Amino acid sequence: MINANQIKPNTPIVCSENGQFGVVDHMEGADTIKVTKDKQGQHHYFPLAWVTKVDDKIHVDRPGKKAQLDWSTTPPNTKDRATNMPDVLEATDGINAANRTDAMDGRQPSSPAIGNAQANGRNKSNDRSNATDKSKS
Repeated sequence: MINANQIKPNTPIVCSENGQFGVVDHMEGADTIKVTKDKQGQHHYFPLAWVTKVDDKIHVDRPGKKAQLDWSTTPPNTKDRATNMPDVLEATDGINAANRTDAMDGRQPSSPAIGNAQANGRNKSNDRSNATDKSKS
């Protein structure tokens, strides 16, 4: 079995027919290899389980065209992170289910009422602290 520590950045990746089809960017987690960007600027990912041998190259168990069909353009567990993230957001930010996607991808909430309510909540607390400061003087 191949150890993840054997996978080094900038190592050529070759298929079962010994043709190079990529270069290692780095290990993504314990069991996924991230490939450097292709001509379109896209990273690709494939499982460490594909690797059959490591020498001055990373050898995989399939032909290059098959590997390029099978690899992913998203890191593993992206779905798990997206699934788990709303629960964290909901618990910490009070974002409702209708707006979870908006919160996860960094856009403003789709409902102005949520954004305004959050902003107003911050403004009220600031107003209270200012009122307290004024009463001290």
